[in-house]
Amino acid sequence: MPEAAFKLSGQVGPAEVTKTWEASQPALKRGEFPERVDLSAITRADSSIIALLLEWQAQARAKNRSIEFANPPEGLRVLARLGDVDTLLGWADSDHKDKA
Repeated sequence: MPEAAFKLSGQVGPAEVTKTWEASQPALKRGEFPERVDLSAITRADSSIIALLLEWQAQARAKNRSIEFANPPEGLRVLARLGDVDTLLGWADSDHKDKA
């Protein structure tokens, strides 16, 4: 099965999230999920991207698949931590849990 490629880079806000969401839907409906989405090229993001990642993850899990969201920039990790979804996204680290 071909692997869907979801690209996220640069400044990612609500408009970019909406476009990416819409572009990803045909592949997701066919059950084509990437194993890994590299987030390292994101230079700026807001909480809308967290919602997108969680929805992609939920859709993948519904099909017994998983997606790794790799190399999140520190700002994105902070947003996930503040929203208490870092563990859901696989980004929780032991240092954070020890300080909580």
